[in-house]
Amino acid sequence: MSYTVTRKKGGWDIHIREFFQGRRAAAFVDYEHWFFSLKTDYATKPDVQAWAKEIREQYKVERLLFFGDFVQPILHNEITRIRAVTNEIIETQFGLPESHKKDMSDFVMLDYIYRAAADRHSPRTFILFTGDGHFAPAVRHLVQDLRKNVILKDAASECREFPDEEAQMRIYWQLIVDYFDEMAERRPNALLTFLRVANDVAIRHNLPLQNVEAAFSEMVRNGWFTQKKHVFPDRHAIKIVVPEWDKLIEAGLYQAK
Repeated sequence: MSYTVTRKKGGWDIHIREFFQGRRAAAFVDYEHWFFSLKTDYATKPDVQAWAKEIREQYKVERLLFFGDFVQPILHNEITRIRAVTNEIIETQFGLPESHKKDMSDFVMLDYIYRAAADRHSPRTFILFTGDGHFAPAVRHLVQDLRKNVILKDAASECREFPDEEAQMRIYWQLIVDYFDEMAERRPNALLTFLRVANDVAIRHNLPLQNVEAAFSEMVRNGWFTQKKHVFPDRHAIKIVVPEWDKLIEAGLYQAK
């Protein structure tokens, strides 16, 4: 189902920004590319500590790996600076002829990325710092096949995110709406609480529960769902969540059947 959601005036509000803070991430850095790009174009060196501090403020970085031909004296001297932010420094030369060094660096880095992504406990966000087109198939595989979020960074460009934050939030919203749509057909009289819905959606799609709860809370704040008190004959009461289908249609998250 296709849909569009318009941003609120002034951009996403604080609740949506909080949704993306603390995301588990793994970062893979082609330091050879980064180092020589800055040296050639700007006659400067990468500010490793500043960059690592920046991404750690935005993400919960569980692994930070630097790749390169550190046998080269000019790169070997960088190891001390890199060790200030991580001990995962991967040598990629292996005594190969000069003409094959860069291809081997790409191969080693891609191998680490694919093996990390295959781990079912791996983070949902992968940060790739590289300027090489060889990584385009890896990005497609991570996003389309494994449903990872990919941050792609080049030495001379801004970060690009696949899918972007707005698209990620929409995915959660759509999964929640689809859940209610399915329950309306299968069990029209079901009493659905906030926690039950969030838990069911998280388990069904293998998503972080806190992210589903944050997205669902935003939908309630937007008026797309209403929380109501339901009282049983024995006077026991629970708070249920009811979809406002007209508003969901207006938001582009649901199509009337």
